[in-house]
Amino acid sequence: MNYTDLENFMEVYGQDILSFCKYLTRNKEEAEDLCQDALVKGYEMSQHIENEEHAKRFFLSVAVKLWKN
Repeated sequence: MNYTDLENFMEVYGQDILSFCKYLTRNKEEAEDLCQDALVKGYEMSQHIENEEHAKRFFLSVAVKLWKN
């Protein structure tokens, strides 16, 4: 995944990931921080995404792991 792919991904799924982070944290500010951290960490680890169909699930799992820590 390159930077352009990440931008496109964020346009399509960014709101879904933010909503999921709000569900996890129950706090708007914490959710925004978690979402940003998940997108950055997910981008850094994007070589592990097997195909584009699994990208959203991959980023959501990154968010959950970050939230648990």
